[in-house]
Amino acid sequence: MLLFRCLSSIIFITCVALLLTPYAWLAPFIALGCIGLIVLYRHPAWGLLGLIFLVPFEGLFEGTRFFTGAKVLGAALLVIVACQLILRQLPIARLGSTLWRPLTLFLLFYVISVLHSNYFELSINSLRQMLTAVAIFILTLVLAEDLRFKHIMSTLVLAVAMTALIALYQSYSSDNNRATGLLKDPNYFALLVSVAIAMAGYLILHQRNWLISLFWAGVLVILLMTFMKTYSRSGALVLLIVIGFAIWHYRDYLHMIRARHLGWVLLSLAVAMPVLHFSIPEDYKQRLFSLLSLQKGIKSFDDRSLGRRASYLVVGWQSIKENPWVGSGPGSFPVSYAYSGYASAFSLSRREPELFRRAHNTYLELAVESGLVVSLLFCWLAWRGLLGYWQVRTIALQKQRFSLASSVTHLGLAFLALCIFLLFLSAPNHKYFWCMLAIAEVVRRYCEKQSRALTEESRHEASL
Repeated sequence: MLLFRCLSSIIFITCVALLLTPYAWLAPFIALGCIGLIVLYRHPAWGLLGLIFLVPFEGLFEGTRFFTGAKVLGAALLVIVACQLILRQLPIARLGSTLWRPLTLFLLFYVISVLHSNYFELSINSLRQMLTAVAIFILTLVLAEDLRFKHIMSTLVLAVAMTALIALYQSYSSDNNRATGLLKDPNYFALLVSVAIAMAGYLILHQRNWLISLFWAGVLVILLMTFMKTYSRSGALVLLIVIGFAIWHYRDYLHMIRARHLGWVLLSLAVAMPVLHFSIPEDYKQRLFSLLSLQKGIKSFDDRSLGRRASYLVVGWQSIKENPWVGSGPGSFPVSYAYSGYASAFSLSRREPELFRRAHNTYLELAVESGLVVSLLFCWLAWRGLLGYWQVRTIALQKQRFSLASSVTHLGLAFLALCIFLLFLSAPNHKYFWCMLAIAEVVRRYCEKQSRALTEESRHEASL
């Protein structure tokens, strides 16, 4: 109550002061900003949902280096969470994680690589982006316990679906056939759609009202249509793996199918297969079949995209052999690639050659730029996250908590899609990766609390 009165007084004084200046039009924004801070202080977990929601819209602020919506919200949330932790309004135990040791080593070696970099300005910018990603990890670690997993998944799926609608409109109304949403890279957009598809499956299957399930089914159709318009070959591979693991998770439900249901199942498959065949664009089919040209090696110009990706591996391996421990410096791979002969050979345009290309492989890029130790530590963090989801799923199934097992499974599938996609995309500071890595720790912590509570309860019953 005292905080509310102090902020109200500040709002009033600030607005009156602005009304007496030529910048009176700023007064309403100051008032709204202060009200937003009050709401954010009372409900900081809503700020985390806001950060998750804003990720697909980052392209809107591409030309703005400072003061984007996500940066302002993230900075305010960091200050609020720090104050609440100091004042014990949030339990300090929420910062506990088994990942702090490998994460600290990861950051330590990353900073060492920055200090030894020949491209200091590029490396400092990469370090700033990495620290932002770690800040997302900390905020999620502290605030995710105040949110339901379904709310996190709903927020992410709705945000990606909104940009998917924009992407569909753009792809049909412009000459650019590949859907990018509000981003520049269709593969990066395909990553977001893959993560959303993994979560949309849970939202469809676990609703009490069939109308809500029907709504999420419509959202899933939009996501699948947009995914096909990205023409992402790596995305198709990731999506098949995710669908395969989802089917394996729900295999125990097959016993619910009776003989009278078999006809409907066969009829659904008979209708779905031709619809799927005709709904996939012909250009996308040709891109998928072009993967067969991989056996020809990087000298093949039948598919310049595959040849260019193979050249990244050649240049990357050569750079690793030259400096395996501290790398050439974060952010320096595009420079190394530009000096190679492959940059001009596989340039997208002869008139305006694009020589500075990223590795399109996060694990390779980290090894080249920051050394093998940093890359291995990043792989270890990803593996620990996947293992955390798997362990909680196993425990939930053993205790017959099928709803928890399904939610954790779909979160784990989304994280798996991210980890696999990083083999084809350079995004070590991807916000969803670090957010879901923290959620894996929150899920594990929640499961441990439940186990301790059940153990204490059984001990108490035994003592009576």
